[in-house]
Amino acid sequence: MSVASVLASLAPRSMQASYLLSKVKVAHVNEGRIRVIYDALKHDDELYVNVGDALDGMEEVTQWKINRLTGSVTINYDPLKVVPGSLVDEIIRGARLRV
Repeated sequence: MSVASVLASLAPRSMQASYLLSKVKVAHVNEGRIRVIYDALKHDDELYVNVGDALDGMEEVTQWKINRLTGSVTINYDPLKVVPGSLVDEIIRGARLRV
C-alpha cells in the first residue's frame, strides 16, 4: 500500500495536502496552473508512475507534465471543477501559502 493510499484512507484532505506539499518546492501557482519541483522524480521510476496515476485520477486536472531532468511537475486544472475542500482545493490553497 502506498503512502498516498494510506493518507487517503486515514487522514483528512488538509493533512494529505500538507504532507504532499512538504515533499515539494512550490515554483508558482496561477489560476488554473501549479508548478512544483519534486527532486525525487529525477531518479525514482516508481514515484514517477505513481504521481502520473494520481494526477490522471483527478477530475479537476486537465493536463500535466513531468520533466524528469528537473523534477518539475506542471499541473493544469479547471478552476470551475475544483470542489471546495477537495484534495486539489487543499493543495492549491496550501501552495498559495508557500509561494
